[in-house]
Amino acid sequence: MKADVLVVGSGIAGCAAALAAAREGADVLVVTKATEPEDAASDWAQGGIAVTQSAPAEFAADIRRASDGTADPEAVETLVSESRAVVEDVLLDTLGVAFDAVGEGTDADAEANADTDTNSFDLAREAGHSSRRILHVDASTGAHVLRPFLKHLSARDGVRIVEDATALDLLTEKGTVRGATVLADGEVEPVFAGATVLATGGIGDCYARSTNPAGATGDGVAMAALAGATVSDMQYVQFHPTAYDPRTDPRADDDAQPFLVSEAVRGEGAVLRDADGRRFMPDVHEDAELAPRDVV
Repeated sequence: MKADVLVVGSGIAGCAAALAAAREGADVLVVTKATEPEDAASDWAQGGIAVTQSAPAEFAADIRRASDGTADPEAVETLVSESRAVVEDVLLDTLGVAFDAVGEGTDADAEANADTDTNSFDLAREAGHSSRRILHVDASTGAHVLRPFLKHLSARDGVRIVEDATALDLLTEKGTVRGATVLADGEVEPVFAGATVLATGGIGDCYARSTNPAGATGDGVAMAALAGATVSDMQYVQFHPTAYDPRTDPRADDDAQPFLVSEAVRGEGAVLRDADGRRFMPDVHEDAELAPRDVV
């Protein structure tokens, strides 16, 4: 197989890369090892998407504070300066994602959002944020973004999505990536591409307990490293601080599955208590339950 652009991974990052390439007229091939393209970590995401409102400097300061100053300054600047335009272009105008409107939230939400320049949306607050800037759809934002994204790409000329196709390694020639070898239908074949994008997600499933889906095994990182790419910040693995494990609850059904408890729950006032019913986060951090995730 051949393509102008090969995208490995069918989550929101992979979809965004595919859309950007297709808009430039490229022939795009998206491959995913999932048997269904929507079976990605993006589909599990609950809380929402942080978007710059009227105070980009405040947003940037929140990111630097939550990262203890380790965030890439260029990446921070790109996020706070471009996030709103991208959300409006891709998620609203192109995909028509129906983010929750103010009227669908509480009176307190409406009052908190009244002085923002996107006051038609119900903006939530999550840990590490000093103000409300989270666009969301119920408590399943990821699925409400990913699924229309895949539907849009599937109907778009010049984009092919192949599921149950596992990228094994990158094809290289004199230090340049030329595509990847892919296992599909029991056969390994090369996919040659002018550009190759790895959007394969994280490594959560390498740990005994994780809020990631089973496919999050770090394939892309491994392929890139084996091809000679420099990898960085691999020591930063963030475990979501709140989740529900039915295996520890005698009231749960036998077939119940663990799931993440969105930090948006804490953003709306939920508190954390220990086994004795004592609230403990105010003693740990000034932001209590809304402290950065690594603290909680």
